[in-house]
Amino acid sequence: MLTDSGHCKIAKALISSAREMFGADLRVTMEQFFTQVEFLRKLHIDLKIDRGRVTRKYDKIRRLFFQAVGCLLEASTEGPQCVCTYHQALASALQAGDAVLTFNYDTLMDAALKARGGHWWRANDGYGVSIAGGADPWDSPKTRGKPCSRPIKLLKLHGSLNWEWDEISHSVTLTSSPYNPDKFLIIPPAVNKDITGHPVLNSVWKEARSALRLARVILVIGYSVPETDLLAQALLRVDPAWERSKPLTHLILVNPEGQARGDMVRLVARAIDGATRVVWEDRFSDLVPLLASPGNEAT
Repeated sequence: MLTDSGHCKIAKALISSAREMFGADLRVTMEQFFTQVEFLRKLHIDLKIDRGRVTRKYDKIRRLFFQAVGCLLEASTEGPQCVCTYHQALASALQAGDAVLTFNYDTLMDAALKARGGHWWRANDGYGVSIAGGADPWDSPKTRGKPCSRPIKLLKLHGSLNWEWDEISHSVTLTSSPYNPDKFLIIPPAVNKDITGHPVLNSVWKEARSALRLARVILVIGYSVPETDLLAQALLRVDPAWERSKPLTHLILVNPEGQARGDMVRLVARAIDGATRVVWEDRFSDLVPLLASPGNEAT
């Protein structure tokens, strides 16, 4: 729930714009809305139809959208009252060389790694991208001994609210709440997500593909394999070119939807054999006992 008056003003302005485009009976997903805005803007620019007045309108809606994303995620995931024990349990179970792939913009997993990542988490080189500054507030407390040679990776495939992108230096600085919607680096939820031309996101996706190729355990939480998200499906799909020397030991799926589970199994089918243990859970909370069990491999 939004309680800040400034946040409420932004959300109301965005809803008003959405109703203007799709009608009062607003039945549209975030992806459909943003994709429509992007294509309408492109249409007017490419065909040179009312470019100034109309494209400024769509630029304003686009900015409102980014502001609203920041407001909603800050309100729901920031602050001591929003600490997620499930994310912290997952962070505690991770070990050197493990990787977390996420399509979320929020910083819940960042905060969990800061709290529980220990010796194996370093914000400066944990995101799969070069960090120009601001890493210290996201680091876990310093521990004795040599730095870990294979730190945990947090690969944020759609960017993050705490990534401030500098167009001139092409560098990322880590920031803290409140986040600046004009500077944070995220891929908006359009149908056609272009990551290949962006130097930072290109690097993250390459690291993610490499991590999946080497994984012996894959744990998927809440991902429902949307039909329109073809880029993510291509990333996750295990193809014959991988030539895995060993199959997965575990595939752990946390999702109450049977179809989503089946879709995920089909995506990684080539990495599974008769010895692979497939575990299904409905909720994140159901996973916590498995993560906490002695000798768990759910990493």
